[in-house]
Amino acid sequence: MASPTIALCLIMKNEIKNLPQLFASVEGCFDEIHVTDTGSTDGSKEWVLEKGQEFAKCPVHLHHFEWVNSFAKARNYSFSHATTDYIAWMDLDDCLSDKDAFIQWKQYAMEFADCFFATYHYALDKDKKPIISFVRERVFKRSLNPEWQYDLHEGIVIKPDWAKDYATSWSILHMRRSEEHTSE
Repeated sequence: MASPTIALCLIMKNEIKNLPQLFASVEGCFDEIHVTDTGSTDGSKEWVLEKGQEFAKCPVHLHHFEWVNSFAKARNYSFSHATTDYIAWMDLDDCLSDKDAFIQWKQYAMEFADCFFATYHYALDKDKKPIISFVRERVFKRSLNPEWQYDLHEGIVIKPDWAKDYATSWSILHMRRSEEHTSE
């Protein structure tokens, strides 16, 4: 029996500095990637079209969504393009912690739940060790029609009848660049 398929859905605006790192971290992990652009002007769209598939080793699709001040609507639009059994999401300044562990999880464990939570290492020290971590919803069975809620600080409300699990072999690293931090 073949393992289930999974898409990565991303929303993007002016992420040219983050694209190579994110795409390298997910190389070989996904069956398709959907990048929903919300108005990039820094070459991000061109990078996705020219280099995305080479980095990710899977089909990469670029979609346009006119920004309406809602991260939830942009994520729902991105999810609407997935054709796989499961859908995962990340931000463009994130990286997958261990692509080999993710591939093994995908092949042997993903099919056993409807949605998965994973650790999100939100803040890292100068040696890239986690100093702030929490759990986020990360992977959903597409047939459940997961829907993002809330315009800012968006999330998916998990239904009680969904089989839930926690992916422990991989996590997401928030790789915010030091120049993006403020002293305020």
